[in-house]
Amino acid sequence: MAKFKQVPQNFLFRKLLKYWGNMVQNYKDDCRDDDFFDIMRNCFDHDKGVELIEAAYTPEELEEMKHAKSRACRLDLEDALDDVFCALWNNEDTRDKCRAVLDAAREYMEADSAEKGADIVSRRFAELVRVLKLSALEADILTLAYVRDQTCFSWPCRVEDREKPLYYAMALDRSYDEVVKALSPKGTLLKFCLLDGDYDFSRRTLGGFMDGTSDETIERRFYAKSEDKDVLPWEFYGDLSAKDGEVLKRMITASGGKCNILLYGAPGTGKTSFARSLAKELGRSAWEVRQGDEDGRNMKSEARMMGIQVCNSQEDPAESLMIVDEADELLRGSSCGFGLFGLFGFDTGGKSTEKGVMNTILDEMRVPAVWISNAPAREMDESVRRRFDYSICFERLNNGQRVAIWRNQVAKHGLEALIPETKIEEYAAKYETSAGGISTVLSNVKRRKWTSLSPR
Repeated sequence: MAKFKQVPQNFLFRKLLKYWGNMVQNYKDDCRDDDFFDIMRNCFDHDKGVELIEAAYTPEELEEMKHAKSRACRLDLEDALDDVFCALWNNEDTRDKCRAVLDAAREYMEADSAEKGADIVSRRFAELVRVLKLSALEADILTLAYVRDQTCFSWPCRVEDREKPLYYAMALDRSYDEVVKALSPKGTLLKFCLLDGDYDFSRRTLGGFMDGTSDETIERRFYAKSEDKDVLPWEFYGDLSAKDGEVLKRMITASGGKCNILLYGAPGTGKTSFARSLAKELGRSAWEVRQGDEDGRNMKSEARMMGIQVCNSQEDPAESLMIVDEADELLRGSSCGFGLFGLFGFDTGGKSTEKGVMNTILDEMRVPAVWISNAPAREMDESVRRRFDYSICFERLNNGQRVAIWRNQVAKHGLEALIPETKIEEYAAKYETSAGGISTVLSNVKRRKWTSLSPR
């Protein structure tokens, strides 16, 4: 029972009993994998199991199975309960008695695991249902996938990926057609990468969320509100704000929601700060899709795409502007993605996403969004590029822009006495660095300044 003990047992154990009990009643063929009865070996007393068996079967039936010719049907009540019940099950003539014994054992286990209130896993599932607006069936499918991933639940035979919807239907006691519909590529479970392309629970997307290692809400794990205290004034962008900026403001205001803007060009040219300034100029909340976790690890594309869709479904289109920074991998549209579709895996590197997935996300946007890429536009697939309503190429910063950034950052860090205007102009002319580079330098200067003034 080592695997099962690794997770909270209250919620998952009751779900395990429910789905396994349905499988016992709905599966009609021989059992080709005794792991299906691991729950009996791990969670039920051996002597009590034998007592139930001897009460249900006649001595003659037990004796006949003891000497069965087929190894799969040969019974030895001294064996572990998974082997015992596998042998009982595979004697087809008395299989209904086996079902009755298993159902009685399940009832005993249910009585011993009476609900004691919500645990972390049940609360996390409730949050997923709320935020992603999962239907009852979708929630059940996702729960079953998680039970299969975390507990001793196993199918009674080897199941090919294409057959999994049928086995989901049996375990959930739902119709095959409605399960297939819920598992379609356009359904929430695959579209939000909650399940992977093999219909299994997506650890890459949800693993770090379900175990309760973070107290963050599901929304905050994916995106956060941008602070506007350091936003550059709209006038800083000169012709860009006067021309392209005015067009963007009219487009976003008139769009009623959906409006995809692409900002691309060399790194450090002010694309992100421009997007933040645009949001402030429009009087909208800027929501930035997270790129990594608190430990600095990069988010996988699946998790970022889920973040985009969660933000898109949660925030008000009339009051928000979504910012998707570092979107290069998302927009490249390569076929080397993650199967069909892939809320919370991280890695040190990314992969470009499938073109069709990205196109679907762009088509279904309801919140205006600014997508920021350091890659040349030619690296994006044509079908992805044409889904943007407006695009701007950012060239490298000129001297006047660098002066303005230096001036803004010096004021932000309170370093005016240390770096006067003459020095600002000198540094801007001498160092052709990015806005990020200037901010980093001044952050370090401020830290060293206050360290040097600290009492020893």
